[in-house]
Amino acid sequence: MSQLSQVSCVLAAAVFALGVAGPARADEGKVKVLAPWQGEGQVFQIEPGKVMFLGRFDGIMYVEDGKGPLDGAPFVCPGTQVIEVDKGSMVASGHCMVTPSEEEEVFAKWSCAGQAGTCKGRLEFTGGTGRFEGITGGGDMTVRTVLSDLATDASRGEVVRTAAGLAVWPELVYRFPGK
Repeated sequence: MSQLSQVSCVLAAAVFALGVAGPARADEGKVKVLAPWQGEGQVFQIEPGKVMFLGRFDGIMYVEDGKGPLDGAPFVCPGTQVIEVDKGSMVASGHCMVTPSEEEEVFAKWSCAGQAGTCKGRLEFTGGTGRFEGITGGGDMTVRTVLSDLATDASRGEVVRTAAGLAVWPELVYRFPGK
């Protein structure tokens, strides 16, 4: 896989945020989340041997047992990824917004690092609206990139990238404050 495939890891982090489920009361739980995603963005040369991806990852979150208000919820995660081309290594970070309904949102931040095709890191919930207000927690994640395409935007000298993959949170913990 190309080093640009690592950008897909960022999108997978976004999917992780979708694994949160639970009522808006004093509560805590753990879920396993699988999240297929697709991403697109632009890649820019920022130093010799270093490129930066700026883009977004979109997908759907699936809680393994199919239970909870976020199972099947769509998400979007804007993020950046810096890739050291010669080493094939990368670091990435961004934010996510999961939308289980028109009235409710869950917010998270994420970061990961790795080699082409695999990004390991963590996602932390930063808040929410509606029944998700006050949500906290998070968990470790692994993001895999399985498909990646590049196209050059000759008019701007940029590379446009699309990718797809899977994000996995084996144990995503969530907490809600007492209401």
